[in-house]
Amino acid sequence: MQKRAAVDRYLYEAILTPYDDMYEVYFPELNLYTQGTSLADAAYMAQDLLTMDIAERLEAGEDVPHIGSFGAAGAISAGSIAMGIMALVEAGCERTETMTVAEAADILNVSRARIYALVKEGAIRSEKAGCSRLLNAQDVMDRFNSPRNPGRPPKHSDGAKSVLSSTTMGGGNARDRSEKRAGALNQPLCARQTPDMGSLDGHI
Repeated sequence: MQKRAAVDRYLYEAILTPYDDMYEVYFPELNLYTQGTSLADAAYMAQDLLTMDIAERLEAGEDVPHIGSFGAAGAISAGSIAMGIMALVEAGCERTETMTVAEAADILNVSRARIYALVKEGAIRSEKAGCSRLLNAQDVMDRFNSPRNPGRPPKHSDGAKSVLSSTTMGGGNARDRSEKRAGALNQPLCARQTPDMGSLDGHI
């Protein structure tokens, strides 16, 4: 029987700020940024992002404190919420390296023909697998996370890492669904702890 690797808890402070009809999330100590369509969704996305970032740091050999510094952001603006986000992380977990054309089209919210065009242009690497073509997942995620919408607010431009990440597949518009699909493929396949959504109902 194969022994399962240990899973550790990590707790870091995030600042959630309402912006138009969304919530922006910023981890001041880790310099990470994401967003959500509601307070609960923003907290969930923040947990996904924290899990992914800490897993990457552990794989790189960094010594990551299990509990971060709270209050690092100083005074927060009116309407903002300081919240502790917990992630369960298993170092060395596997990542998705390839995906199908259909999955890439779903993530980028484009047609399959557009995906084939990007492959032909060399924007997305691919390889043949029998009768199918598999795409480089990192190329797809890099394209997804590269801002192409001029209306998207460039918050925390001082090097903050911006990743849209979630594993909730249902609901929302096409862009929401593609963002959530992207998060599921982009993050490590680790055990995760979802924030208690019931405790957030009073804020929504």
